Amino acid sequence: MPSTTPAVPSRFSSTRRFIAREAAAEVEDETEATASNVLHRQGWYLLRRAHVVDETVVSAIRASRFEPIFNGHAPGEAPLRHMGRDARSWASQLEGVFSAVLGEAGLLACSDGVSSKVVRDCYALRSLPLPGLRARADEGAVAGADGEVADVGADGLRARAEEEEARAALEGRQPAHSDSPEPLPPSSLADIADADFPLSALLAVQPRTKLWIFPNGCDDPNPMLLRLAVGDMLVWRGDLVHAGAGYAEEHVRVHAYVDPPSHIYQRPFGKTNRCGL
Repeated sequence: MPSTTPAVPSRFSSTRRFIAREAAAEVEDETEATASNVLHRQGWYLLRRAHVVDETVVSAIRASRFEPIFNGHAPGEAPLRHMGRDARSWASQLEGVFSAVLGEAGLLACSDGVSSKVVRDCYALRSLPLPGLRARADEGAVAGADGEVADVGADGLRARAEEEEARAALEGRQPAHSDSPEPLPPSSLADIADADFPLSALLAVQPRTKLWIFPNGCDDPNPMLLRLAVGDMLVWRGDLVHAGAGYAEEHVRVHAYVDPPSHIYQRPFGKTNRCGL
């Protein structure tokens, strides 16, 4: 199970570090609206329809061996969030996909113009359904206040499913954290150039993939819920505070780390910056 280290107040407090909006649509000079500029302006960047994974690969992902990761559940409760990897069947293949997509978007090149960031530790995230919620109704009828059964139809079922998804996303939200711990002194994340900064990425292999982000850090009162369609790839800076969403049905997606050369930053394996510690 990954261990956690305290978030760094100067880096993750409400200092408006990132802009909580789709910066690409509002950049005054269109020549500045590159993937890299948007990423480092708002902390994240969404690549629509980057790569749709074949169903056989999705099946292999689901068949991986999963282990629990931290998700804020109470002691004694069964963990709802797990991670898994099978390098022989799909992980190395998808690391290549991440590399190709991010390289094409210009997000792997380092500031020296020679070095490149490298995709590593690709693994699946699996969420189990939040207890007490259903993602879909099994029948097109619900009981009214008088006990009579009323047919709500397709629109009603869709609305109810959407409400359940929204409740699950919030009620099952993972503790807020960022992915890149501070390096050992005297080094600091603040000293790393944008082009060299460690990143994380998420590939949606199943519909209704979500991620909460906190653009203004741990104390952000207005986190944003990003929604990904199948094939979308989200990439974010290692100092962006975020949290996995809860789900009303079992759900998988694929996560990867994007590391700069080790002389710039060496990611501590299995650690994260958890808010509130």
